[in-house]
Amino acid sequence: MKRPRVAGVPIAWGLGHCCGSVALGLIGSQYMLFMTQFVGMSPGLVGAIFAFAKLSDVLSDVIVGLLSDRIDTRWGRRRPWLFAGALLLPISVVAIFHSDHVSAGWLGAASVGAILVMYVGYTCIHIPLVAMSAEITTSYKERGSLWAYGMFFQVLGNTTGIAGTPILLLLFGGGIGAYHATSLMLAGFMLLTGLICVIGTAKAPRPAALTSLIERVSPREWLSTLLSNGPLMAYAFFSTVSILSLSMMSVSMTFFLFDILKLGQPGMIVYGSAGLPGSILGLVLFMWLMKRVPKHILAGCAAFVDAFVVLGLRLLDHTTPLWFFGAVVFVWGLLVMGMNYMTNSLIPDIIRADTLKTGLRREGAIASLSSAIQKTMPAFSTLAFGMLLDAGGYIPGRVGAQPASAIEMIYVANCIIPGVLMLISSVAMLFFYNLTEEKLASLESEAAA
Repeated sequence: MKRPRVAGVPIAWGLGHCCGSVALGLIGSQYMLFMTQFVGMSPGLVGAIFAFAKLSDVLSDVIVGLLSDRIDTRWGRRRPWLFAGALLLPISVVAIFHSDHVSAGWLGAASVGAILVMYVGYTCIHIPLVAMSAEITTSYKERGSLWAYGMFFQVLGNTTGIAGTPILLLLFGGGIGAYHATSLMLAGFMLLTGLICVIGTAKAPRPAALTSLIERVSPREWLSTLLSNGPLMAYAFFSTVSILSLSMMSVSMTFFLFDILKLGQPGMIVYGSAGLPGSILGLVLFMWLMKRVPKHILAGCAAFVDAFVVLGLRLLDHTTPLWFFGAVVFVWGLLVMGMNYMTNSLIPDIIRADTLKTGLRREGAIASLSSAIQKTMPAFSTLAFGMLLDAGGYIPGRVGAQPASAIEMIYVANCIIPGVLMLISSVAMLFFYNLTEEKLASLESEAAA
């Protein structure tokens, strides 16, 4: 039976994604630059700190996923976690961009702690939102429509974090003081969107909390049924490889713009803003295509084409006009939106099929896998990029005047590696994911019989 959607819930649910993606966009685009150019850390050390904090936080994914499945409150199972995330994210962002006030002896520990708190906050937002997408409606088509809200506000938040940050930095005069002021402004925006999400999802459907699954199946059987879920494993591989590709581009793009294209913060503004109209067009286009083509086919095709767009960035250099770079970002934004929209809308389908096949309800547990992938891949990419820069002889503090070896490493990190990874991910989705609307409908019919 299809659950009715309450007016306003999809928008409030989407604003939760906005809250989290502001933080991801800001950290992904500015953290490495801030720590190397203004705090004075080496790229390798920054990458190691970032990776350690994010990998340590993977445990929180499992904890939040399992507990949000089982612990019920008068606010429901998911909303207390949303509230915690709405507080932790802005607090941690302010702390990160005030780390220059920390003494040298404590800087490493403070940096790890601030990043760790930020990603715990993101976990508290992301996992409940993903789990709720399988609870708000049981309709295959409506789940796709619901994720349209999530993707729109996710892009809005990401654009705010990537393009809004350099605009604010320029308005506040540049320098480290501008980073202080910008972090406060964006923290206020995150707090606002997070609290609206908490309040606005109060009328969302609330399935009853679960009792311990150990009472029904053994831990070994619980895990084996999860690992034998073919569509889930195909989704996990695709997400792992594609997010590694995207995060490698994200962490290296600032250096690509500053040291290769010589576009500076205006280039960052174009990078963050030109993708927005492309993403909106992509959202509309893929909503239309979704009614005619299976979602996993659309995701795989978008990744395939995106791979060649990314590889083509190797042809750009300091003579590339700003408008041309903006056009490339527009196309890239359209493709990435289509890929992410289709991929995210597969998650509630996978959750529903898992429930129908096994009789187990583990929305939060499966959502925690998505969150773990989103954290671990940027951790590896940041660590790898820092190591590549160090291997290439990158000189901290010398923006736009790096040796040729460092320039080549930036090309490798921003174009070659992401392009090859995206090509691999497209093959996985196109040839190994097999949960279609028809198969899901067949499972629904069997369960109802």
